[in-house]
Amino acid sequence: MKKKMTTRLALALAVVMVASMFALPGIAQAQAQDDSGDVTVEGRGWLYAKGTGDVDIDMGGRIRLRVDGNVTIVDHAGDMRVRLRGHSDSAEEERTTNVTLTDFGGFINVRGSDFSVSVDGQVMLNARGRGQANLVGDGVYKTRRGDLTVWDGMVRLGDPAVQAAA
Repeated sequence: MKKKMTTRLALALAVVMVASMFALPGIAQAQAQDDSGDVTVEGRGWLYAKGTGDVDIDMGGRIRLRVDGNVTIVDHAGDMRVRLRGHSDSAEEERTTNVTLTDFGGFINVRGSDFSVSVDGQVMLNARGRGQANLVGDGVYKTRRGDLTVWDGMVRLGDPAVQAAA
């Protein structure tokens, strides 16, 4: 009887270990920073970034931005929803097509399975999903368990087709 319980316990632990090896990580994790200042972040979860410069994000999921600058948003899958609220206009506007804004100041929420966002100017963002972000300029970023890190380069939020997301 004792031997059967020990065997069952060992089997149960083995099943748990194998299952955990195949589970996707629940957060974005920082990797290494090379000599050029490029930073790679991989995993699945969220990304916070704040700074001034050029931000290019290709992702699926959702992103919230506070922007002061030029913005281009492109839908690659046909299921994107964009909500805009500018500083000078308190009314909120919703769009489902590609968006180009010049000298925009305000808030943007985007949801979809495959879209890209480009910002030239000041930005604060919270992204959750899969994809990658190229952050060039002066600013900081943070992942769920990572430290606040200076950004200037590529941040990968993982795309299962290419690699493991934010």
